[in-house]
Amino acid sequence: MKHSLKKLISSLLTVIMVFGVLTVVPFTVNAASFTPRTTAPDSSNAYYYSSNPFYQSGYGMPNCTCYAYGRAYELLGSKPRLSTGNAGYWWWYNKNNGIYSYGSTPKLGAIACWDKYDQNQGHVAVVEAIDGNSVTISESHYRSTFFDTRTITANSSNYLTSMRFLGYIYIGDFDTNPPDPVDLGTDFYAYIMNTNSWKPLVNDGSHNACFNYDVYENQKIWHFIKKSNGSYKIISLFDNNALDVDLGKSDSGTDVGVWTDSDTANQEWFIYGSSAQYYLKPNCSNCVLDMTGGKYYDVDKIARDIISENGYGKYFGHATGHGVGLDIHESPVVSPRSETMLKKGMIITDEPGIYLPGKFGVRIEDMLCVTDTGYKNFVSLPKELIIV
Repeated sequence: MKHSLKKLISSLLTVIMVFGVLTVVPFTVNAASFTPRTTAPDSSNAYYYSSNPFYQSGYGMPNCTCYAYGRAYELLGSKPRLSTGNAGYWWWYNKNNGIYSYGSTPKLGAIACWDKYDQNQGHVAVVEAIDGNSVTISESHYRSTFFDTRTITANSSNYLTSMRFLGYIYIGDFDTNPPDPVDLGTDFYAYIMNTNSWKPLVNDGSHNACFNYDVYENQKIWHFIKKSNGSYKIISLFDNNALDVDLGKSDSGTDVGVWTDSDTANQEWFIYGSSAQYYLKPNCSNCVLDMTGGKYYDVDKIARDIISENGYGKYFGHATGHGVGLDIHESPVVSPRSETMLKKGMIITDEPGIYLPGKFGVRIEDMLCVTDTGYKNFVSLPKELIIV
């Protein structure tokens, strides 16, 4: 019997390699295609309010940076790697750190940037529509207009002429027309991978879908069965339960789990994209499978990778943080060894540091509450370097 199971798994892995690997981001679902924003976001929208670092630090709307950051967050479904400083610094922060591509040609969802010739004060807005040389932007103004849209020329020759127009930061590739779903076959087996961490989506046996290495092989393998409407039913090889959107909800932030096969729309998944860049959209929602959850070691890895990429990895010798409760220091530790899953409502510290022997050290500490869309930071101090 053991030999037969081994042969079956071997055959499945061969099929996986032939059909390719699906790249997804799990736990919740977030907006899929580009929809222009023509009205102000309401106070229940976490991208602009509770999960927005500008709002958290007391600089909420009306404020161009709070709005543009929130709009980028909304479009991407994850926190953008934009500056959290003054508007005039956004362009230079992105350019100096090589984060997003940029240029003078407007694109949907791009951040339009101006400064007052000082790389500090300025304005930022978001491109919502393009018609030839005419560009419609959405924006907010610090202590002035809460929200508006306007049409400007592509080089801003008719708007904010007292400032220097710098260009556009391209945070992503967006299209007003969603692509057609792809056909990968009628019946096949595959891993569902997050290629950033190269972890497989697994069925943990308790109705949860999560990313993990250390499980049985059949918990990592998914059976894709094509349906007549072009969608796929995705069945776990572990227990024959299906990848499922909680209660068939369509809202951003809805949980995704593994439940009894019900042959309903909340268990139908359309596949979009191309090889090694696939993503999944449930039939019950105009949203895509998105990763906003993870383990404590994922949080540690993000901080450690950034420090290492800048040449200071060997000078960061402690855990990134720890849990906080009735005691100041509580388990689990936010470290490379932690296996605890992050869940909504957890309180953790985020305190990476760099310590140069014989010179000095710097540690910046925040206290975070895990939310549906990311986190809320209880610390409002600015992160930019202040020279006195």
